[in-house]
Amino acid sequence: MSARYAALAHGSTLTNWIVSPVIAESLSKLKTATGSNQSLLQFVDDGIVVAGLPVLVSDQVDVDTLFWGVPKAHVMFVQRKGTTVERFPAVYNDGIDIRAVSRLGIAFLNEAGMVRGYNVA
Repeated sequence: MSARYAALAHGSTLTNWIVSPVIAESLSKLKTATGSNQSLLQFVDDGIVVAGLPVLVSDQVDVDTLFWGVPKAHVMFVQRKGTTVERFPAVYNDGIDIRAVSRLGIAFLNEAGMVRGYNVA
């Protein structure tokens, strides 16, 4: 819960957690008690929920990071200037080929509102 309050202190409301596949597997194995078969976390159709937020799994999370808390309102998918779309005659099938060249990225509108959980030891 500290992560959610840290984000609120910087003007963000977290909407998702992002974890590595290794952390996601560990979370899915947590039980309510030793010897119990009842899961500690809530499972939904497309994954698990931790502290009321859906968990997204990404292999792009580095090994030193336990999780990222992400505010959907402050993360944008951006397209840089210079995108081109070109048409070429396709003589092999009597048609037209189309090629698009674009540079895409992710922009963080409020970096302080992103929360990184890591082990300080």
